[in-house]
This record gives sequence, structure tokens and C-alpha cells, in this order.
Amino acid sequence: MLRKTYTEDWLVISYRTRAAASWRCSECGADKSLARNELHVHHRNQNPQDNNPNNLIVLCKGCHDTAHERLHQRYSDVIKASAWGK
Repeated sequence: MLRKTYTEDWLVISYRTRAAASWRCSECGADKSLARNELHVHHRNQNPQDNNPNNLIVLCKGCHDTAHERLHQRYSDVIKASAWGK
């Protein structure tokens, strides 16, 4: 499987997106202004090439992990319900 790659300007986009959110998690509201490396920018559609602002959400590490856990659970449920899961 090929590793998903980010755009060349991702670091700038990520910084600007987090700054625009005032260094706060969009989910739980945690202020990460003093721990900026704990604040992530998540691609809602899982495509790191799609940096449309509507596709990006600022999440703390905990909320980001939870978002991915939910995503993996949905995929697991779909596979179990499909012919692959039989």
C-alpha cells in the first residue's frame, strides 16, 4: 500500500489553520496555545491532498485519535456487513 502524502505547503496550511482556530480543539475546546504540537489538523475525507478549508478540522491529539477510532469502527462495520465479512 502506498503511503498517503501531504502537499508541499502542508506545514504552512496546518499552521495557519491551527492559528485561525486560536490554537483550540474544535471538538473539546482544549487550549493548546502552549502545547501547539498537541494540536492536529484532520482531513475529514481522509485525503491529505484535499486542503479545502471545509475539509479541515483542528483537533487535539485525544480528539484526533477518537476521530480515527470512529472511522476505523465504521470501516469495520461495513466490512462485517459485506460479503468480505462472511
